[in-house]
Amino acid sequence: AVCHGWDVEKDATEGKLMPRHEGALVLLQVMEEFYGEGLEDLFAKRKDGVIGILNGIDQEYWNPATDRSLANQYDIDSVLKIKPKLKKLLQKELSLEPDDIPFFAYIGRLDGHQKGVNLLLTAIKPFLEKKQCQLAILGTGDIKIVGLIRDLAKKYPSRITFTHAFDEALARRIYAGADAVVIPSKFEPCGLIQMIAMRYGTIPLVRKTGGLADSVIDGKTGIVFGPYATKELFQLFIHQNCITKELIHSSGSTSQLLREEFPKKTLKH
Repeated sequence: AVCHGWDVEKDATEGKLMPRHEGALVLLQVMEEFYGEGLEDLFAKRKDGVIGILNGIDQEYWNPATDRSLANQYDIDSVLKIKPKLKKLLQKELSLEPDDIPFFAYIGRLDGHQKGVNLLLTAIKPFLEKKQCQLAILGTGDIKIVGLIRDLAKKYPSRITFTHAFDEALARRIYAGADAVVIPSKFEPCGLIQMIAMRYGTIPLVRKTGGLADSVIDGKTGIVFGPYATKELFQLFIHQNCITKELIHSSGSTSQLLREEFPKKTLKH
């Protein structure tokens, strides 16, 4: 059996499922009722034959050094000089105040069931009110979620911007200009957003689930938070200044992000 995003083995001494590789989930989620979709018992019986295959991205297609959607290209040597410029250009493009406060982004499907958009909006609202951060949202989806986002954008026009569309060129500029990309999913077999963010030297801020937990190392290549709860994400935003100063603006961490590789894999029979 093959599952995207998970790879575990059984610990012979305690009978527990333990990670085979750094960042893997301790418990194989597809063996749980919530994630198994009725197949959890089958996966549990065949657990010795279950392996995980992490997603990959085309690292030439997603390359800030050659990306023509950006006003300025950059690589590992120039990222600290160029990225702040791209942030200012992005703020201007999206009609946000040219402020150096943390700039968060959400890119993807607007789905309250899986993607955690409701969680994000509730947790970040107090910080928008206090002008402590900015948020750019790009995506399409649930009409109710769209309405909630538009209401927030009208209330805080200088701090939150919403583009209700699929726009890859804008997505690339957001990846390059934002400080962090937020992925608060309830479940996520793997995902590509966090990998593209790292490719562009942008911190992925993800929930500890599925392939998000497998591909992001907390405090090294991103920020990982625990239970699916507003309080957890809220607490993370409380520490946003620490995140900005010690991680987002750290040359060591930014270089680490650009060194991360998630190449596409070809399966051979």
